[in-house]
Parts: sequence; C-alpha cells; structure tokens
Amino acid sequence: MIRELTSLRFIFIIFLFLHHAVMFRGGDMSVCFFFVLGGFCMTLGYKERLSMPGFRVGGFILKRLFKFYPLHWICLLASLPLVHFCIENWSVFAVNALLLQSFIPKSSVYFSYNAVSWYLADTVFFTFIFPLAGRFIFGLGRRGVWCVGVFVVVSYALLACLLPVAYRHAIMYVNPFVRCADFIMGILLALGYERLRRNERIASFVKGYPLLIQLMIIFSVVLLVIESYMLSDDMLLVPGLFWPLVAVCIVSAALASVNGGWLQNRILVRLGECSFAFYMVHHLVIRYFENIPVFHSDRLLLTAVTFAVSLALSLVYSRVSWLTRRS
Repeated sequence: MIRELTSLRFIFIIFLFLHHAVMFRGGDMSVCFFFVLGGFCMTLGYKERLSMPGFRVGGFILKRLFKFYPLHWICLLASLPLVHFCIENWSVFAVNALLLQSFIPKSSVYFSYNAVSWYLADTVFFTFIFPLAGRFIFGLGRRGVWCVGVFVVVSYALLACLLPVAYRHAIMYVNPFVRCADFIMGILLALGYERLRRNERIASFVKGYPLLIQLMIIFSVVLLVIESYMLSDDMLLVPGLFWPLVAVCIVSAALASVNGGWLQNRILVRLGECSFAFYMVHHLVIRYFENIPVFHSDRLLLTAVTFAVSLALSLVYSRVSWLTRRS
C-alpha cells in the first residue's frame, strides 16, 4: 500500500465522521473516494497476480471476507440495544448479517442496525466481481480501456438523468450494481496511473516539482469539500460528480510517494491503517453517546468525545487483529 494513500484514508474518515456528528457536508464525497480508492488499490496489488497460474480466486475472496465479517458481526451485535428488535425483524437481521442489505432498495433495510455497514455490503460485492472484471479489463488494449471508461461514464450519466430523484438514494447512492461504477473507475484510474509512472517526462516533473504535487493533493481535497457544499442535496446523490477531483487527489498522492512529504508521517499512516475499524464503529459510538443527557445540548462536546472513543476502539481492534494474524 502506498503510504500517502493510507494517510488520505484517515483524512477522509474524519470528513465522514464529521458528516455524522455535525452534519458536515463531506460524507458523500468521502464514500466516493473510498470506493474509487478500493478499485485503485486492488488493481495495483493484484493486477500481476491475477494473471499468474497459481492465483486462487477462492483464496483471494476468503482473505477479504475474513477481514470484513468479524468486525461487522461485532458491530451488528453492538447495535441491537439501539434498535427495536422483534421476531418479525429476523429477515432484516439475516440480510444485514450476510451483508446483502444494500441490494434491497428500502432505507429501513440498507440503513438497518449499524447503518454504515451498507458500504461494506457494496465492498464485499466488489470483492466477488474483481477477479472477473479485472481479468477482462486488464486483457484489453489501450482503446479497449478507453471504451470501458466512456461506456461507464455515458451509461452512468444517462441513469442519473432518467432516474426519478426519489429513487436516487436507493439506486445511485447505495445499490452495489450502480456503485460498481466508482470501483471500475478506480481500476481504470490505476491503469492510467501506471502509464503516468512509466512516462519519463512525468517522472522528471514529479521529481523536479515535489511542492507542486503536494499542493495538488491539498487543493483537490479542498475543492472536493467546496464542491460538496455547492451541490444541492439531490445532486449529492450522484456521486460520479466527484470522480474528476477524486482522481486528481488519488493520483497526486500516489505520485507524491517518489519524494515523500507530509502524508508519509508515521502517525498519519498508522491512523490510516485503522480507518476501516474507525468507519465501522464511529456511527454506533455517536448513537450511544447521543442518548446521554449531558451531550444533548453540547454538540461540540459530543463530537470530541465520540471521536476520541471511536479512535481508541479502532486502534485496539486493529492491534488485536494484527496480533491474531501474526499468531
């Protein structure tokens, strides 16, 4: 994993946390960033391995599922005291436990229990399709890759124009078949990045102007926040609008790894490594603390305390998970 991208994970997790804690309008672009980054990183890590004769698709999928499901089930059980659970809800509970909730276009299902786990349901779906989609895209020539990109953008734009606004949240924002577009854009972005990295002129430019690359990262993040505030609530449900700036942010950070920089800070990288655990627990922590009277009228105190508790829990889980893998 490129250290700069690991650090960026934590920065965007903070935006997502603030979205849930104080309604900061950075949650939608953060989710888009993570989906695109997932395709980008999976391509860089597995492109060569997919073509190897000894590559086992089953082993790849199981390794990913063992990373996701244990913490999901812990958070699912932790969410039970917060919901009105009855025997009629067993079907919703089962769908949630299997991480299938985002396939069902009802907010009472895809936002059930630990509401943020819908993102994980989509990520698990991407895990299953990556070996097939990756081999197909990697086998295409340059023109073929461009054709895939144009097809994804055009079909996505048509869906955004034709789909009634009332269905955007369930279909364009949550549904894994549509959010697959973000993931595929990440795959295509990784292929483009590899070409840039091999280009001698680009390599010389990156080495000669390291400060400019760092500024590109900062400006792209700032512009993403500004875009989030400029878009209407309906347009925020079309995450593809964030693709250009997300692409600039990710590629700039990846290119910056040549010269180092502030994103290689050890603390930021360590925090980025626990971003998945932070994402899974933070919403539950906020919901629990919201029920404590002292936090009802002091949102700033609630934000500070829940951030600290979420960070502590995620660091502990990441440490325990690392020790378990080593043993």
